[in-house]
Amino acid sequence: MNPVAIDDVRNSAVRIIIRLALGNYLLRGPGGNILELESRVAWATVVNELHNEGYVMVTLQEYAAACSLTEAEVVEQVEEEGSLFALFFPSEGEQGMVVPLEREEKEHLGPLPL
Repeated sequence: MNPVAIDDVRNSAVRIIIRLALGNYLLRGPGGNILELESRVAWATVVNELHNEGYVMVTLQEYAAACSLTEAEVVEQVEEEGSLFALFFPSEGEQGMVVPLEREEKEHLGPLPL
C-alpha cells in the first residue's frame, strides 16, 4: 500500500470542489482532516474524482478490515487523533464517510503529440 498524506488528499478534494463548482464544504476535525460536503451528489462526485486521481476511497469498515483495526479505532484516527482524512456527507438516516486506503500510481500516458 502507498500511504496517503492528509494534506495531499484534502487539497485534491478541495480543488475538485472548486473546479467543478460543487457548492459549500466544511473542514473540521482536529487537524482539518474531515471534509464535509453539503450534498450527496457533491460527495459522490468528489469520491469519483479522487478515484480518478488514484485515491482508493473505502468505508470505515473496509479500512478497518484491510488494516486489522476495529471500526472504533478507525473512528478514533479520524475524529480524535486527526491522523486519517475522511470525506463526509451527513444525511437523515444515512451517513456517508469514506477514507483513503491507499494511493495507486496511475500510469502516465506521456505528453500530447504535436
